[in-house]
Amino acid sequence: MVQLIRRILLKGHDVNFINALRRHLKRERFVLEEAGGPTDARDKIRTAYLLGIPFDLIIIEAGGPSPEMYTLWGWIKKKHPDISIITISGFGPYDRQIESLRADQDIFCQKPITPEEMIALIRMIDLNRRGKVI
Repeated sequence: MVQLIRRILLKGHDVNFINALRRHLKRERFVLEEAGGPTDARDKIRTAYLLGIPFDLIIIEAGGPSPEMYTLWGWIKKKHPDISIITISGFGPYDRQIESLRADQDIFCQKPITPEEMIALIRMIDLNRRGKVI
């Protein structure tokens, strides 16, 4: 059975957006950790995996296309394929990122996004991970 989404890693650069998102996700009883950047995100994902408490989802609030983000997406998909990814950006989708989305597991969304919409996206990924049709 596929694990329900419970543990989420947040990575973002917009402090106000991440703070608001954190408050709403905690109300929904998700277990959260935050990463300061792509290297920190990799370290936290690796450590959580080694401790037997892997992340189910990473939410990346991206400031725009960057080599570090592409590297992080590729690394997660290769080394930790069970982790779903939601990427949020105010810049619109980037071709390279869109091409690498896993249809049942990853989502790109554009700002602005409400907390309710974010919770709905997480629930949609959760259903997809369990093989249910929405």
